[in-house]
Amino acid sequence: MQLRLVEPNGYTVPGGIRTATADTEAQARKDLKALAVEHAALWADFGYHANDYRVLTQENHMPDQTDEKPEKKATITLDVTGNDPKFPAYQLSINAMDGENSGHGYRLMGPKYLGRSKNLRTVELDQRDADKIRGILNEAFPQETDAEAGAKRRLEDGSTHTVQALTEAGESCVQQECTAAREEKRLRQELYTLRAAIEGVLDEVRDMGDDDQITAKAADQLRQRLRDALGLDTPIS
Repeated sequence: MQLRLVEPNGYTVPGGIRTATADTEAQARKDLKALAVEHAALWADFGYHANDYRVLTQENHMPDQTDEKPEKKATITLDVTGNDPKFPAYQLSINAMDGENSGHGYRLMGPKYLGRSKNLRTVELDQRDADKIRGILNEAFPQETDAEAGAKRRLEDGSTHTVQALTEAGESCVQQECTAAREEKRLRQELYTLRAAIEGVLDEVRDMGDDDQITAKAADQLRQRLRDALGLDTPIS
């Protein structure tokens, strides 16, 4: 069998578990009572008395398939440390319990470790409490549904593809613009070269007119026809 020493608030006293047989049970109970006196003396400032401690008995047995899993429950507990009665430290936690003294929790307020502590209040939550708390948390910290998360992923993927396509299109336009600019520059250079050559021919025609090799009127007409054909708008000098 197993003997367990429990303090007035229902918590197992540290070191308060003994495995005993029919022959050793009496001595084990005696040891636990002595432990109760020692533990109560440490917490006397909080009204602990050794007479309020209990020794619980649990028969050892092999679990079988008919054993049901313990039902879990949620609790909120408020504990206080007794290291300094004048300046106690409080700890508030929410817990998922799968037994009287077993489970796990999350600290909401207070120091991380209390050491030896006394439970001031334990509140067991019901379904209504859970729904109300969950509603408040969802309101303050909304969670995405599966559909919303999927839509967000698709939007992000689509945005990525769109940005990539726009970037590639922009790069293509820049390349085309640069090619067009280079081609325009080349054509302008060729045009300037051609105009310079024509200007040279016109100057020769003018010189021929000055030397009476061709009449001035014919030279002017020839020069104007060449200018009109080339789009030259500078006046004839």
